[in-house]
Formats: sequence, structure tokens, C-alpha cells
Amino acid sequence: MKKLLFINACVRGESSRTLRLANAFLDTVNRNEYEIIHRDITEGKTMFLTKASFLPNGETKRDIDPSPALEFANADKIVIAAPYWEFLFPAVLSAYMERVSVPGITFMYTENGSKGLCKADSLTYIYTAGDNLKHEDRLCEKYFEKLSKLYGIESFSSISAEGLDIDPSKAQEIVDNICTKIKEKRI
Repeated sequence: MKKLLFINACVRGESSRTLRLANAFLDTVNRNEYEIIHRDITEGKTMFLTKASFLPNGETKRDIDPSPALEFANADKIVIAAPYWEFLFPAVLSAYMERVSVPGITFMYTENGSKGLCKADSLTYIYTAGDNLKHEDRLCEKYFEKLSKLYGIESFSSISAEGLDIDPSKAQEIVDNICTKIKEKRI
């Protein structure tokens, strides 16, 4: 059975509008074809890399757990859900991605540049935003699009619900409309 890795960075938990979109997306996954591995990274157990993470010569210490990178590299599909915060996403997702970006596991360096080592054929990034975003404000999408290429993941897509805090009385309707489109596979 194939593996779909769902990385949940929806720090507001069950009240998260982003999580509602992600759950609508996951409801469309064929459970006979994919096992869904749910990684809730919102507990803050993923530590940032710091000076203490490296040996004096710059090499990463051997005691750093490679399992997040190995799990990411071996997934057949990847879905990441995180709210839009300050043009990117919550810091816990940044810390997680630091743990995933491991040379020799998710990518490698060659004489001709980096080469991706991930098995996944697609990465889908799901988010919500309080404002309506301009193209140049979508740094979160560019970030994951670039990482997808680095990791050798051929297909990148994003799903968003925007303008949710402009008129809070319409937020539920906006999220519901996007959930409907997801379920009808119009996204």
C-alpha cells in the first residue's frame, strides 16, 4: 500500500480553518490505495537546529534523529497544512522542514547541482489566509515549490482559502465553498 504523509502544522487544533480544508482533501484520498500517516507537529517537540546540533567541523551530530527525513523521503505523496502567518507559516513547520532537509536522505549534491532523493510524486500545500493575497505575497507557496524541486518531487500544488478575516461573517462560507470544490475535485 502507498503512503500519504500528512504534515499537520495547524496550531489552532480542531478550530483551525486550515485543518478543515486539509480534512476535506484527505476525505478524497482512496484509502484502499493509500495509508495516511498523520504527523501532528503542533506540539513543539521538533527542535530547531542550533549551534549544539553540529560538531566543531560543521558536520551534523550523529545523535540527531533522521526519522522525519526518512519518513518524508519514503512517502508516495505529501500533504502539508499550515496557516498563512507573516508571509510564510508557523515556526514549528520551519523547524520540521529543517529536520527533513538532510543531504543524503531527501536530496544530495552532485557536480551538476542538487538531486532530489524523495519518492513522492506530489506535494500539496494547504493554507488559509485572513487577507486576499497578491502574487508576491505567496512566499509560502514559493518556499514549498522550491523545496519540492530540491527533493525531486515533480508535482507541486497548493489549495488556499483567502480573505477570511476581511469580513469574519463570510469566513465560514468561504471555507465551505473551498471544501466543496475539493470534494468535487475541482481543485
